[in-house]
Amino acid sequence: MLDALFAPAIGLYRHRHTVRAMGALAMTGIRANGHAPTIPADFESKSQVSGRVPAIDRALLADFMRVTKAEVSHFRQGDGSQIVPPTFYVTWAMAALADAIVKLDIPYNYSRVLHSASEVRYARPFLIDEVGFFTSRVSMIDDNERRAKIRVDSVVTERDAHGPEIFTNVMELHVPKAVKREGARGSMKRPDPPIIGPELRPLADLEMRRDLGTRYALVSGDFNPVHWAKPAAKAMGFRSTFVQGYCTKAMAAHAIIRQLLRGAAADLVSLRVEFRKPILLPARVSLFIGKPTTERDGTVSRPLAIGKAAGGEAYVTGSFAYRA
Repeated sequence: MLDALFAPAIGLYRHRHTVRAMGALAMTGIRANGHAPTIPADFESKSQVSGRVPAIDRALLADFMRVTKAEVSHFRQGDGSQIVPPTFYVTWAMAALADAIVKLDIPYNYSRVLHSASEVRYARPFLIDEVGFFTSRVSMIDDNERRAKIRVDSVVTERDAHGPEIFTNVMELHVPKAVKREGARGSMKRPDPPIIGPELRPLADLEMRRDLGTRYALVSGDFNPVHWAKPAAKAMGFRSTFVQGYCTKAMAAHAIIRQLLRGAAADLVSLRVEFRKPILLPARVSLFIGKPTTERDGTVSRPLAIGKAAGGEAYVTGSFAYRA
């Protein structure tokens, strides 16, 4: 009872830097007022932010792994060192992402921003006790009359900005310039998601409870109300709340490690996902994977999709690679 009462306050305190950064981003958008934004020519260098990766809160990490259904034993190496699970970086990197965009002072309406795609690429596993240094920057802005697409790259290196690379995360955002409701007069129809073809086979089921959006917000810092407040989701044109993209990505990564890599988390090299259709909560979906292709560097890559059934709509598409 007390845990449920104090959980929101504890979550906000844990992620106070992210809340501060996302609040600053929202304030930037308030000034939009329908004016066409001016995109600086040097937006890549102007947006750059960097710093030391914050020390990892072990209690928060344990909560994150429980919510995203990771098995702790899969993230321990033979020498006892602990690997940080894929996408746990969102607990600090969302603040860096927001700070990079805020530096550009482009007044889009960020209250309607959606996560459209992301990719993580590992040179090697990131360990819980090591020192990392991050550099984040806006690497792409694609603006037209309907929406803006923004891509932010975050590179984590050893010791400092010039150290060997550990991993890179790419996050792509979709900023609509008008709310589009299904069936609304004058609204543009969303593109139909692709179909899960027979070349993909089911690997694992992903059970997503009604309160998953709330629970993931508390362990990640992604407090966008469309994931936990039904009125906010409806105001955006959705029938109900839907799961965060990074939560779906984390659950997919952990299922791949558990079901395909037999618990060898260090063998996962990359994971890219594109979010085609919101997964409304609650949901029971399946992770599908395709045939393996051996790359020149010896890694194996496979396509993936997430949906309710073979032959049905793919809510998420993408690919992943691992060491054979």
